[in-house]
Amino acid sequence: MVEVASEARSTVDSAAMRPTFHLDLPLTCDEVIRRLEHSIAHAECPCHGRALSRHAEIWVDDAQRRIWSPWLSLTVEQRQQGCHLRGRFSPSPSVWTFFMFLDFFFAFLIFAGSLYGFSQWTLGHRPWALIIPPLAAAGMVGVYLASLVGQRLGAEQMKMLRKIVDDTLLPEHHANLDGSPAPTVDERPQSHRV
Repeated sequence: MVEVASEARSTVDSAAMRPTFHLDLPLTCDEVIRRLEHSIAHAECPCHGRALSRHAEIWVDDAQRRIWSPWLSLTVEQRQQGCHLRGRFSPSPSVWTFFMFLDFFFAFLIFAGSLYGFSQWTLGHRPWALIIPPLAAAGMVGVYLASLVGQRLGAEQMKMLRKIVDDTLLPEHHANLDGSPAPTVDERPQSHRV
């Protein structure tokens, strides 16, 4: 029996507003995109998506989509040996745009409230506008906490999207589309085989 290591370097940052994972794969960028396109187009895939050049996006089927449903953006970069895939989970583009609008709005309130409040203070007036920055900062914290709640509500869908990527690209899950064995991510030297 031949023993082959098949671990891809995979990390996930789940405390971020948009959790990210990385995979180093022994495939070319074109092969990664081709496999993703094939997997997304498959009738049994519970998601939709598109792939173009070195980018792909996968999202949950309309029947299962909620406001907190994740959207997975994938970027592939060629490396000396294989390629590097970066996956980033986020809400749908419209929800993400709204979150960013709120963050920029609260940042503007912090800046404008501070400027106006310190102007009032400098002129010897009562600086009532200095209450705005802490309230806006609380609003920013609220937006961040809402994103974490959305991640918790969409955790199962995030796992499903990640499983689709793993099943499509990792060798222990998938053979080549032409039926030949899948390449391994990391082969041990000949002397370590059993």
